Amino acid sequence: MGVPGELDAHDVIRRVDAEVRRLELGYEVKGPVETFTVYAAVGPEEEKLALASYQGFEGWADPGEWREFTQDLARSLGVEAIA
Repeated sequence: MGVPGELDAHDVIRRVDAEVRRLELGYEVKGPVETFTVYAAVGPEEEKLALASYQGFEGWADPGEWREFTQDLARSLGVEAIA
């Protein structure tokens, strides 16, 4: 049971599935650490919600795998992917 007014995981999944406009793959490097994040642009204001993320030493993750994952997830939701 969560805090009143907060969405639980099931509410978020229903909301994201109903209002996703597109998925975007983000990439950031800070020092020796890289981060890949898949965002959903949701609702009329296209609020960005993080759906999946990886953080590790730069060069350890395969960018091609993250692009493919983002595209496959977008395809399954019936939306465009920017990867």
